[in-house]
Amino acid sequence: MRVSDSAALAATGGAGLVVLGVLLVAVAALVRSGSLERNSLLGLRTPATMATDGSWRAGHVAAEPLMRWGGVLTLLLGVAPGVVVWVLGSARSDRDPALVPSMVGGAYVLAVGLVVAAGVRAHRAALRHLVEHR
Repeated sequence: MRVSDSAALAATGGAGLVVLGVLLVAVAALVRSGSLERNSLLGLRTPATMATDGSWRAGHVAAEPLMRWGGVLTLLLGVAPGVVVWVLGSARSDRDPALVPSMVGGAYVLAVGLVVAAGVRAHRAALRHLVEHR
């Protein structure tokens, strides 16, 4: 992989991660403020979280720390490939052409894993809420 290829991948892959990180942090902030109501567009939509307004709130409150810190981590990981290309430049990219693609790919896998983990936590909390409030 040429340096220009690494730089392009770092820029495009990193930009996607930054957008995802900002989205996660924004949703977490809406949850913390109590202004994210049940909807069909934004949030962790599982059968349990969508069942009632109370289960929606319970699920999102339980998942909020994972969304917030996952978003911050995803933001940082989105910037990291660009920093590597900028700091190490062609010397490192020539020796290890898989470095930037591995960083970007690994960051996306981690980000998706965090979103899935937040969804599982939200679903379980929503189920508990539904059982407790029958």
